[in-house]
Amino acid sequence: MSADTDEKHGISYNKQNGIFKQICSDASNAAIEVNDTFNLKGKVWKLSIGGAHSNPNKTYCLENNLGAIGWAHTGDLSEEGLNDYHEGLGKNAKNTLEYFSNTAEVGELVLCINSKTSIEAVGVITGDYQYQEQGLPSDNDYRHHLPIKWLAKGINVDFKELNGNTSFNLSTFYPLRRLTPAKVFEHLEKNGVEIAQYKKKQSNEVDNYVLIIDEINRGNISKIFGELITLIEESKRIGNEEEIKLTLPVTGDEFGVPNNVYIIGTMNTADRSLAMMDTALRRRFDFVEMMPDYQALRDEANAPYVIKIDEKEIDLVALLSTLNKRITALYDREHQLGHAFLMPVVKHVTDNHYSSAVTELKNCFQNKIIPLLAEYFFEDWEKIRLVLGDNQKEQSSRTYQLIGHTSADFESLFGNNHDLADGEKVQSFELISYDNEIWDEALTYIGMYDVKKFKSQQEG
Repeated sequence: MSADTDEKHGISYNKQNGIFKQICSDASNAAIEVNDTFNLKGKVWKLSIGGAHSNPNKTYCLENNLGAIGWAHTGDLSEEGLNDYHEGLGKNAKNTLEYFSNTAEVGELVLCINSKTSIEAVGVITGDYQYQEQGLPSDNDYRHHLPIKWLAKGINVDFKELNGNTSFNLSTFYPLRRLTPAKVFEHLEKNGVEIAQYKKKQSNEVDNYVLIIDEINRGNISKIFGELITLIEESKRIGNEEEIKLTLPVTGDEFGVPNNVYIIGTMNTADRSLAMMDTALRRRFDFVEMMPDYQALRDEANAPYVIKIDEKEIDLVALLSTLNKRITALYDREHQLGHAFLMPVVKHVTDNHYSSAVTELKNCFQNKIIPLLAEYFFEDWEKIRLVLGDNQKEQSSRTYQLIGHTSADFESLFGNNHDLADGEKVQSFELISYDNEIWDEALTYIGMYDVKKFKSQQEG
């Protein structure tokens, strides 16, 4: 349900497809092939011409690719303003006229009925609404016209079950919200009615539709899927041997999941919420581990992307893989850094904007990687220094360590009269300021993964 606000009438609620239902509808449409005449995402309309029984008005319309309704005294509804006659009509009549003159669109299907549950013709709207002063040869009152190409006539197909076991109502023209063009074509085919402009595609010709649910393990799985937990099973999909469809409670529509709909759920196993996942969900999904993809940090020749600056090169593959090996050793393999962290850097490298690449790398460490490491290791800065390789960067006149450490001398702080052990000192750690120039230097990052190269280039 979708809520709309109106200054005159306040809040109103409209039936509207949710994202997954719309995806399934589009996926069903993708399985059929029609010419450009049809709008497969359009509505399906019910039309009664002079009633359900046979009559001259209906005969003329079906023979002349036309749809027509009465209420001639309203005048041309494509013009501005409505006359008093129109204002005096009931709600159903006004709705019918609005649907017929303004809402129905070219390419949408029309079902012409011959009883309260069956149809005798199906057509497609081929032009815009017209008001004809002369009406029909058989009835001057039928002045509201729609060009409709009748694709099949003289048929007798029951639609009650497809329409949610509901009969057509008395309104002359209205949308059948439970039906889609794909459902209509399929139903006609099952009942021996061939539509020349329609055919089913082979399975290898059908486009796939994908719904991605990010961080799926953080949600309430039962509430996310509900009854879908059964419908998404491969054997329960539409067209399969154990096909299952359910009736939606609000609209009464019949609903199933096509074979060309795929659901991808992403999750981060590092937060351990995977253990809370429902066994029923595990049975219905394939679980594929997605570890850091170092290939994404390589060019077409399989060479690692490097940032060239000050006659030095920062190897992005070596940098990320070394950090991850240390994280695995100190924590576990599930907490490794993903390659996505460095993809903005790669973009600058591929554009040969190396200065911008270094800036992006600096921002990545300052705002993403180091804060994440602080969370992983509960601000145990000694371990974070080990991950960054600071412990292997020797102190010199110019340090490239990102995390500095100092020792507090208790005697100088508290004098001689204290209960602390003699000469005891405590180490404290502090991340260097973000505006320090070493963030922009290649050796800062080279030293994280290649100590030999760091030392040789530092000395050079």
